[in-house]
Amino acid sequence: MHRQRIMRRITKLWTSQNPTYGKIFSHDFILVDKEKTAIKGFIDVDDPDANDVLQKIEEGSVYEIYKFRLDGSRDQYKRVDHKFRIQLTASTEITKVIDGNATFPLRYFDFKSLKSIGTTIKGAKTIVDVIGQVTSIGPIKQVLKNHAQVSIRDIEIEDERDDKVLINIWEDYLPQIDFQKI
Repeated sequence: MHRQRIMRRITKLWTSQNPTYGKIFSHDFILVDKEKTAIKGFIDVDDPDANDVLQKIEEGSVYEIYKFRLDGSRDQYKRVDHKFRIQLTASTEITKVIDGNATFPLRYFDFKSLKSIGTTIKGAKTIVDVIGQVTSIGPIKQVLKNHAQVSIRDIEIEDERDDKVLINIWEDYLPQIDFQKI
């Protein structure tokens, strides 16, 4: 149990799950300090108090956190380039900070050029931020995944260097994107 007090903003909060089987692994979040240093945090869903801990935090708020676990970062689905990650448990003391919110970044991005994606990320399970222009939107098509038909749509993005990348949008995420506004 780490006994240092830290103050960070939660800039992103999401639930990680296996898209094939729907099994939830953890509740994950990005913590950013005043110097814009980011570290990934998580709440283990196997912890019987996971939902109680999750109710104590919200995206966009700043917290003072005490008595958390610190362990090594995993390369699988890595979202932040930091050697550690923070685990919140029932023993963690979480206090919402009202004053001083303006000094913490609202969002965290680690932008990569499209050309560097293949050389800077570790495997196919790293999440990156890119800026580009959508150059094509493919039709919704059916593909076979684990012996079942699922919908998928491809979009192509081009950056300012004319590098392009093809992105697959899977069935569960299709309703979240307004393709008419792209």
